Amino acid sequence: MSSRRIGSTPFLELLPDSIAGDPAIRAATEALDRLLAPSVQAIPSLLLYARLYGKETDLLPPLRRIAELAGGLKDLDEPLLDILAWQLHVDSYEIARTYAEKLEMVKTAIAVHRKKGTPWAVETAVTAALGNVETTVTEWFDYEGGQPYHFKVLVTLFEQGIVADDINRARQIVLETKNTRSHLDHLGITVALGSNCETRFGATLGIGNTVTVWPEEITDLEQTCSLNAGIAAQWQPVLTINPEGNS
Repeated sequence: MSSRRIGSTPFLELLPDSIAGDPAIRAATEALDRLLAPSVQAIPSLLLYARLYGKETDLLPPLRRIAELAGGLKDLDEPLLDILAWQLHVDSYEIARTYAEKLEMVKTAIAVHRKKGTPWAVETAVTAALGNVETTVTEWFDYEGGQPYHFKVLVTLFEQGIVADDINRARQIVLETKNTRSHLDHLGITVALGSNCETRFGATLGIGNTVTVWPEEITDLEQTCSLNAGIAAQWQPVLTINPEGNS
């Protein structure tokens, strides 16, 4: 017998033979099939957290198969994302300006609430709210002149200019995420500027060695020799007589 799967199996095939042939039952199953198909197709829309975190592969096999039949999990609509933000008590959600910022704030909400009051929570919350930034918290014992329970925050913005609104948004997130006893000494915002260019570097390395070998110094040198010279000379004249008529 082939496997029976919800969404692809007519309801009639699930009935025992004793009632499957009844006309009234058959008519009822046909009516149920027309209701069951859209209900099955709507199941993926209810998988809110799987849609939020993009975790389709982590679904149970039946749910994953139903999601595949529906064409995969869809991104959350912004009104639905707003409802999740209310449910998860996302702090300062109103300062988000784009869908991407809202999405990151909702996605990190549970983790931030679990570790709220820690430097990690402050860094994560500010980064999620401001978008393409990098946030660093420095505690009082890591900078000169720091007082106990004080800290500094540095926000680095990438690919965007700095505006007063960014400073206000970051400060609001910091003050709502830090622990009560800690005090913000300084909030700094820098802009990381970059350009699209190709830079090439070339280098060569030449290594040479000069080795000079000096002979051993000789101080006592004596030599005894005899010199014989001789010279010899030989002259040999050559006389050529040409026959008459030849020159």
